Amino acid sequence: MDVCCGRKGPLPPVRKGVKRTDLDIKKITRDYEVGASIEAVADEHGTSYGTVRRILIKNKVKIRPHGGQNAIELSPLLRPPPSRAD
Repeated sequence: MDVCCGRKGPLPPVRKGVKRTDLDIKKITRDYEVGASIEAVADEHGTSYGTVRRILIKNKVKIRPHGGQNAIELSPLLRPPPSRAD
């Protein structure tokens, strides 16, 4: 098993040949806004995470926080409900 930069498993294939001018920017932003992850959008459009992220930022799309503990601390929707004292 290859391990690189804390990532377990094989490295993803290098993506070549996709020009940013060939990308459907409206669909990329719409896919992300309806809940797809940046990685899923990148896979769908055959481009890199960084390219999708730059497109979203350039088009003033609010980037969601990463999952995990940081998201729980930032998002009131992901916090556990307060315990009730009986």
